[in-house]
Amino acid sequence: MEMKYWIAKEDDPVSVYAGQELEKYLKKILKCDILRAELPDTAEFHIGSAEFGYDHWNDAFSIRSINGHVVFSGTNSRSLLFAIYDFLEKLGCCWTDPWRESIPHLDHISPEGWDISECASKKYRGLSIMPDAELSSKQRILDIINWMPKLKYNIFFLEGYPAECPGDPWTKQADGTRPLQHVEYCCKGCERHILDDFNRRREEAVALARARGLLIERYGHGWAAGIEERYAELQGISRNEAVKRLQTKGNVNRRADVSGMWSQFCMSALGLKELYTRHITEYLRRHHSEVDIAAIWLGDGYDNICMCPECRKRPFSDFYMEILEAVAEECRSFAPEMRLEGLIYLATLEPPEKSYLKELDNVDFILAPWNRCYRHRLNEKKCVISDWTPDYRNNRSHDCSRGFRPLNHEVWKCFRAWREKIGHFHWRMFEYFSLSDEFGRHRLSYDGADLARDIRELTPEGLEGIISCEPTSATDAPIYLTHHVSAAIMWNPKEDIELLRRRLIQSIAISAGAEETEKIVKQTEQILLFWNEHLENTPDSILNMISLLKKQLESVRVPCLVYDLKKIIWHLWIYAVQPQEEQKSILDLLDYLKQNESVLNGLHDIVLERKKLYARLEVLTK
Repeated sequence: MEMKYWIAKEDDPVSVYAGQELEKYLKKILKCDILRAELPDTAEFHIGSAEFGYDHWNDAFSIRSINGHVVFSGTNSRSLLFAIYDFLEKLGCCWTDPWRESIPHLDHISPEGWDISECASKKYRGLSIMPDAELSSKQRILDIINWMPKLKYNIFFLEGYPAECPGDPWTKQADGTRPLQHVEYCCKGCERHILDDFNRRREEAVALARARGLLIERYGHGWAAGIEERYAELQGISRNEAVKRLQTKGNVNRRADVSGMWSQFCMSALGLKELYTRHITEYLRRHHSEVDIAAIWLGDGYDNICMCPECRKRPFSDFYMEILEAVAEECRSFAPEMRLEGLIYLATLEPPEKSYLKELDNVDFILAPWNRCYRHRLNEKKCVISDWTPDYRNNRSHDCSRGFRPLNHEVWKCFRAWREKIGHFHWRMFEYFSLSDEFGRHRLSYDGADLARDIRELTPEGLEGIISCEPTSATDAPIYLTHHVSAAIMWNPKEDIELLRRRLIQSIAISAGAEETEKIVKQTEQILLFWNEHLENTPDSILNMISLLKKQLESVRVPCLVYDLKKIIWHLWIYAVQPQEEQKSILDLLDYLKQNESVLNGLHDIVLERKKLYARLEVLTK
């Protein structure tokens, strides 16, 4: 037996890839020859039709039985690829994560009875991946990108800049060296060839994402590079004098520095706003064709704004919006197709006093609720720290000594006030649910109900999507549930996430008892609820969680679940401040990695896992 497929647009690389994926998986499913046809009449599968008009941003597709053929259509090549994966999923394929898949075996696929038409509920569905300096992360980020269309993600956001950075004309040396950019700080102290390889790998990732039809978002923090040098040049002063004038004044968070990467500048400095605008727009004029979305963020960090008398007269967000609005005005003339992105986060949480973007509609905002509580709704009034209020203007938005930071209600209150000040307000979330396996976040990897709730309930507030900020390491083990839930609900808010979780559990527990595994997953979620996301946890509560998780391990037979529970226990020992028990836990993890490396490799970056464990062990044994 053989079957054939035909591609309508042979010169479109994404359509060709869609055909190759259909061929690859049908061969696995049917155990027969799958060939590419030259003429449509000879093929059972037609990839591409004129059912939809072209839409660069919005995804929709159909799968229909027409005159004995299965016809795939989409609003763009990316949507066409989504259609192929949706078809394969309905045949029984499951891509648990970028490294594990389950494929059914069928005797026959009928070309009749297909009548599916779908469109995305949310416009922006993406991942923001932070590559690690470790070489082992190279293939992982490529694997993640190849997996994204299978879940109908449509945006790949790689923070940072390509070969040319904004400050290069002023800071790059003859030998090619320049100050580290924001995302390059993971290479701090490394040899030059490691940094060069890191940046090459980043560009390979962008190229692959583009080849899969994904929308490309870039930049973010780092626009400050070269500002001090340009300011000195324009003002006719030395660089040291420019640094002195631009440096933040007053009580500034210890993480701040004078580079503008991890702090802000003195925004009231004469001519700085105009220079920032020119600095950004000149760069975008040269590079706007490389991106769909340009993230315009200023310095990272919190409690690091200038406290000189002029800067304290108004919110930092007013200085920021004056720059962003000026950039948006200029970009409208030379890059009308490009979206700009504003950031509501830490230093810009305090809303502006003035109104902006009344006549401009080329800016989207991302709300980035750093260290939010995942137990409560984002707009939950009781999700606050009692008897404490963040003071943004005086660099007291955090009290790290007591673990205080803006929680959900405070973030939402600021967001609502922001919305009142923006003429054309479009927004999405920049989420951190997979940034680390901190217990409040990691609970969503066992039960995604609260994540689904947030997406559904924020839809009436105008939410247009979520970009998840995360590393290449597996923080969403054991079944990548947050990725599946966020992607599924953003595509179809009526998705049954309980059924989705059950399918994922079945995909990893084929021979280990799916019902028992599902029971353990549910119990683990309940144990993680004991973790207090608002304040410090008591030693007794931590020890109780450890005891309950150890009991879970007695009946777990799925290696990826065993390893994740052991990691949770290790992290709890860190909080319990019991070095001897923590050391035992690390040795147990290393032993389990050794015994199950062939099973865990892929889901986990084994090289990086061992490196982190040994590094922590070295600290404990000194």
